[in-house]
Amino acid sequence: MGIHTGTPHLTEEGYLGEDVHLEARIAASGHGGQILLSEETCAGLDTSQTVLLDLGEHRLRDFAEPVWIYQLGNERFPPLRTISNTNLPHP
Repeated sequence: MGIHTGTPHLTEEGYLGEDVHLEARIAASGHGGQILLSEETCAGLDTSQTVLLDLGEHRLRDFAEPVWIYQLGNERFPPLRTISNTNLPHP
């Protein structure tokens, strides 16, 4: 699961926009049972009540700038499936 805080556009067909696309990319980079959060989402959390694991900056497909990703909880998972964890060259 991926969670991102942003401002999507609401249309008759649902939510659209870059923030929705970013959330989908964050979710796709994780593994079953893993909950990933964007830096923007973490900024609004009470971290004294939440265990967050800093997974660092990751490059996501279709986004020029890397995003900082956190994991809810401290369970161990394989590395995220992002461009940062491949042998592809940086643009």
